Amino acid sequence: MAFWSRLLNRSAAPAPQVRSYDAASPSRTRFNGGANRFAGYGPETTAAAPSIRSRARYAAENNALAAAAVAAWTDAAIGAGMRPTSQHPASLTRQLLDAYFAKWAKRADVQGRADFYGLQAQLARSERIDGEALLMWQGDQLLHLPPEQIADITTDRIAAGVELDDSGRAQAFHIHPIRPDALQAAYAPPVRVPASDVIHVFQPAGPGQVRGVSALAPVLLALSELDGLEDALLTQSKVAALLSVILTNTAEMGGEDPLADGQSLEPGSMIRLPGNWQINTIAPQQTQQAGEFLRHLTQRIAAGVGIPAHLISHDVSQANYS
Repeated sequence: MAFWSRLLNRSAAPAPQVRSYDAASPSRTRFNGGANRFAGYGPETTAAAPSIRSRARYAAENNALAAAAVAAWTDAAIGAGMRPTSQHPASLTRQLLDAYFAKWAKRADVQGRADFYGLQAQLARSERIDGEALLMWQGDQLLHLPPEQIADITTDRIAAGVELDDSGRAQAFHIHPIRPDALQAAYAPPVRVPASDVIHVFQPAGPGQVRGVSALAPVLLALSELDGLEDALLTQSKVAALLSVILTNTAEMGGEDPLADGQSLEPGSMIRLPGNWQINTIAPQQTQQAGEFLRHLTQRIAAGVGIPAHLISHDVSQANYS
């Protein structure tokens, strides 16, 4: 126990200052001359997860590529739902067990918003976006909770709301009865819930990690950069579609404006100006190879979330079906 106490205390102390995940940094600058460092997975993930989770949720709800990546992952992992079947040797018993499970699956969700297979899809989606998903048993039904309901408590036995035993196994979760950002949060202190009553799903990246980090963390900056680039290219295209004209009087003496009567430049028109006037047009050039660079960023984002590029861009021109 003494070993784990020292480990937890050492991991928890620097957590508020640790921001080695680029996606959790307040600055978008990622390059630091190779001086960036990453400490233990326990403190790094605990410090960065809330900021990354908030930004990942925003991206998943507002960015088309992020939404497509999450949907593709959920479809591949869950599909219509993983359906267990009884392996009991007796045929009649198998049929009874399968029938009982099918009946239970319809009412598995405490809130009644989904069946057991819908909960699976919710769980997979939450794990991708939030980095972790949380289900709690209430009787023989399941309640889907947001991960921020796990209390932000760290002591000698509790790491980020997860109570550990001497071997580092989760013994209990300290969970707020309501979301901590609700109006009644001040009157709802966390409750200790045994780990046997909780299903906590996340993908650990390294030893000492007890909470998850969004799968979108490696690509959140790239998604932001891509959005900014698309906005810039769209604005540039709008500007390029405008035709500006400069009239220059090449004579030393002044003269009347040849377009003062409302004459304008029309498609295919031929305009003859009086002597000493010259027309110069302004047509901004569009960025070359913009499409290739956009495809590069899309492929980079796809690689970061582990999804084939054509599943998030829906551009099958480069897809290989072999």
